[in-house]
Amino acid sequence: MVADLIDWDESNTGRRREESYFAIWAFATKLGAAITGFVALQVLEQVGYVPGVEPTETVRWWMVWMYSWFPAAFYLGAGLALARYNFTRDDLTIAQREIGRDR
Repeated sequence: MVADLIDWDESNTGRRREESYFAIWAFATKLGAAITGFVALQVLEQVGYVPGVEPTETVRWWMVWMYSWFPAAFYLGAGLALARYNFTRDDLTIAQREIGRDR
């Protein structure tokens, strides 16, 4: 999918920018991990999590929610966004023909 997007971008701009796409992808992945980790730890602190102490039922419930359902909701959102991805094989064929990579 990313390789197809890079070919499409080259056909529109005339420039190969694989490194830019890789950098954006790597940055977004790391930023997402940092933000979700921060949010999860802040929520757990607010509900009374204390390291080394037996967690209460409320803390356990929030731990399960923050480390399973919270990420699952974002995966669902990403899946819905990808469902709207409208780049067909014909679009790829046209882009590759324009940049001289006929298959």
